[in-house]
Amino acid sequence: MSLNDTQGKDVTRRLQHKRGRRSRKEMRQLQLEREGLETVSFPVCTAHPDCHACRNGRCMALDRNDFGRRDCPFYKNSEINRREQREGLEKLIRMGRTDLIDKYKRTFQELGIFGMSDSFTEQATAELDRYSESCLRELLSMDTGNGPEEVSGLPTDEEDDWDD
Repeated sequence: MSLNDTQGKDVTRRLQHKRGRRSRKEMRQLQLEREGLETVSFPVCTAHPDCHACRNGRCMALDRNDFGRRDCPFYKNSEINRREQREGLEKLIRMGRTDLIDKYKRTFQELGIFGMSDSFTEQATAELDRYSESCLRELLSMDTGNGPEEVSGLPTDEEDDWDD
């Protein structure tokens, strides 16, 4: 026996399809449980509470943190980590790797590198917003001599005839 709704679809088939889905409440509960399991799976670390990888007393970077009597080789405080991230961004800009800057732009923003009050990063974000990737590549190729040969500010004969 099958019931039909106003659109002629089989109601029991629709209900079976929805039966396999979880409600929003169930999905939120499942997400919270997974976050709890993920947090529990990271090792407890009390050696360096100011480490950039330490979250709620657990090391989020390493699977195990038993180094015997040696200190953790991964330890960096947030200030050193931020400085190294900024240096990495500056190197990408110097190298002209706009593809990587564009790819990791969201990550840099989340880390707060673009939000820092540094004239270099302000210039980098302004340039990223101003130029497209192809335009920056053209500018970089002109600096090395690989760009178009006839680049000048003077209009050509054909341009004089144009009516703007």
